[in-house]
Parts: sequence; structure tokens; C-alpha cells
Amino acid sequence: MPPRPAPRGRRDEVDKHSYDGDDGDGCCGVGNCLASLISLPVIIAASIIVPVFAITFIIMGAIYINDCAIEPLVPIWLIVQGVIMLFGIGTGGLAKKMLKGSSSSSSSSFLFKIIGFALSLFTIAWFIAGNVWVYNAWAQSPDYAHYWFENGCNMSMYRLAFWGIIVLDALFAVAFVVGIVAFLLRGCKGR
Repeated sequence: MPPRPAPRGRRDEVDKHSYDGDDGDGCCGVGNCLASLISLPVIIAASIIVPVFAITFIIMGAIYINDCAIEPLVPIWLIVQGVIMLFGIGTGGLAKKMLKGSSSSSSSSFLFKIIGFALSLFTIAWFIAGNVWVYNAWAQSPDYAHYWFENGCNMSMYRLAFWGIIVLDALFAVAFVVGIVAFLLRGCKGR
């Protein structure tokens, strides 16, 4: 009878994370794979689509700022949302570059986190307000032919705001779902 191998202890076990594509940073390969799959579309959207969308919002809001009597805040929402989208693209990278150059990185880092958190809250609140204003005006059936009437609004500007809100709602929903899935798939070893 062949000799039985000695029982293996926990330290002798093969690292089970090596089979799922772990690159040694503590997170499993599925989450890293998901992150690599969505990184290119996110870069393309952030560098091309978002600035075009943002500039269009700003221009249309500025041109038709007085042409929406049914809800006068819709053109203002377009302008502010366009500015948020335009300048919100690079603020994360700018903050990291500024932190690299500073000597007191812990206090600067905390300050940037507070400012970033406040700006995020403002962005979410402004987005929700835009949803309320645009959908409220939609419920009142805007008169596109007579934008100067009490229930009137310029058709081009309002439709941009309406479809822009729908696209942003859809992007928010997709980003939320992808974020939850990525979070669930990136489980760490130390659990």
C-alpha cells in the first residue's frame, strides 16, 4: 500500500485567488475585468460626448433664457447643468495633481474631500431640481407655438431639456447599476 501523504495545513493550501485572475492587489479578477471593459466607453463619453452635451446645454439655455414662461427655471437649469458637466469632467484629476504638489497633503486632502462632497451634493440637488422643473412643465402641456404665453416655452430649448433629462436619468441608472455590480464583484481578500 502506498504511503499516505501527510495532512496539509492551512498554510500549505494553494492560494484560491490565483485561479480567478487576481493580480495581487487584493481584489478578484471579475471586478477588474468589469472595470477594464467599461473604462474605454467611459473615457470616450467623458472626453467627447459630455463636453458636446454640456456646451449645447449652455448655448441653448443662454439663447432662450427668456423664452419659457411655463417654467422660467428650465433655461437656467440648462446653463448651470452644462457648466457642471463641462467643469466636472476634470476636477478629479486636477485635485490629484494639486495634492501631489502640496507639502501638507493630509489637511489638503481633507479639504478637497469636503469641497468634493459639497459639490457632489449640489450636483445631485440641482439634477433633482431639473427633473422636477422639466417634468412639471411637461405635465402642463407647454405651448410651443406661443412661447410668450403663460404656458408657453420654446420648443427647441424645452425638448433639449426634456430629452437631456431623460438621457441623464438613464445614464445615472446605468452608472448606479454598474457601480453596484462592480462593488459586489470586487470583493476583497480581507473579508
